[in-house]
Amino acid sequence: VIDVMHFQSLLGLETLWSIAIQNCNPNVAHEARNFLVDIQLKSNIETKSKRRFVENFIRKIEEISQQLYSLKPDRQHQYTEMRLNWVTLIRTYISRFDY
Repeated sequence: VIDVMHFQSLLGLETLWSIAIQNCNPNVAHEARNFLVDIQLKSNIETKSKRRFVENFIRKIEEISQQLYSLKPDRQHQYTEMRLNWVTLIRTYISRFDY
């Protein structure tokens, strides 16, 4: 059983988030998103910790949202792919969410 606090400190997790959102290669971004969602949804965590686990994921999604929408207006067109990756990550998570 994985402790929620230990999970948040897994080495490479921030890098995986970056790849899932920022990678321009659709295949790489797709695999990173799937892997990230698998880690989130298929990890063996205690039932009492599941809510906190979901809240941590949502908090990260909100943090990325703030970063994407605080970009300078003159450069926002460059970040369309990142926004699409962000939305796809959310959609993947929701479609596979089972608790």
